[in-house]
Amino acid sequence: MSSGGDEWPIGGYAIELENRDELQATSTEATYQSLGDIPAEMDPRKHPLWQKGWMKVFNQGSIGSCQGCALVGCMEYCYGLFGPKVAQLSCMYAYLTSQMASGIRGDSGSTLSGGTKAAKDGICSEEVGPYPGRYPGHGWVTSAMREDAKNYRMNSHSVMRSADEIKSFIGSGIGIVQIGIGWAGMNPDSNGCIRSYGSGGGGGHSVVLTGYAPDSTVGSQSSSGYWILLQNSWGTRWGQGGFCWVDPRAVNQMIARGGTFIGRSDMVTPGPRDIDWTRDRVFV
Repeated sequence: MSSGGDEWPIGGYAIELENRDELQATSTEATYQSLGDIPAEMDPRKHPLWQKGWMKVFNQGSIGSCQGCALVGCMEYCYGLFGPKVAQLSCMYAYLTSQMASGIRGDSGSTLSGGTKAAKDGICSEEVGPYPGRYPGHGWVTSAMREDAKNYRMNSHSVMRSADEIKSFIGSGIGIVQIGIGWAGMNPDSNGCIRSYGSGGGGGHSVVLTGYAPDSTVGSQSSSGYWILLQNSWGTRWGQGGFCWVDPRAVNQMIARGGTFIGRSDMVTPGPRDIDWTRDRVFV
C-alpha cells in the first residue's frame, strides 16, 4: 500500500493483474432509457434510506481493500433500492474472496474481474464479517460467512464505453458503476470537482460512480451539462464528505487511457426498472 501524498492512501486495485478480456467476454449488454427520458438527477444521498446508513462512506484505512469496498457499494445500492432488504455488506469479505478468485495473496490488492466472480457467489453482511484493523489473510473467511453470502449476489456486469452510457445505466435504474484506474492527481478541487484526467500513473484505485446531476445542481460548469457523482473509500474527510463530482470529459479520458469501467446489477438481464421517469429527481 503506497501513499499518494496529502495523507490519502493510493493502492488496492491490481491494475497489472486485471483480466479485461474476461470482463469483456462475460459482459452482458444492457438496454437503457434514452438520455432524454431518464431523470435529470440521480443522487443516492437524497434518498430517505441515506439517513438510515444506506450507502454510507467507508474508510478502508491502511488496507488495500478499495476494490472490495467499491464492489460492496454497488451491491448495497441494488439491494437497498430494488432488493428485499437494506444491508451493509462486508468490504473485507469482498476483498478477500476477490483475491481468491484471481489467485492473489497478501495485501496486494484485487481486481474487478476477481470481484465479478466473488459477487456472483455472494458477499456476506458486515455483521457476519466485520472489518478488521489489519489485513487478516484468506483464512479469515469462515463457512458461516460463505453461507450468509448466498443472500447477496450480483448477477451481471456490463462494460461501459462512455460517460453518456454510464449516465444512461444509472438513470435507467439498472445499478451503478465500478471503476478501476490509476489514481495519481485525482484529488478534487476546492469546488469538489475533478475536471480532467492525466496519464493515470501511480497506484491503482477502485471507486464507484453512484449518480449524476446537472451543472445547476453542482454549481459549476462541466463540459457536457452534467457531472457524475463519485464515491470514494477514504472516509468522509476526503472530498465532499467522501464524494466528488467528475466531468464527463474526465471520465471519457479515463476510459480512453485504459481504465476499467463496468456497470454492476442484481439483474440477470439488465434493463430499465419500473421507475417514474417523469420525475426530475427520483431520490427525494
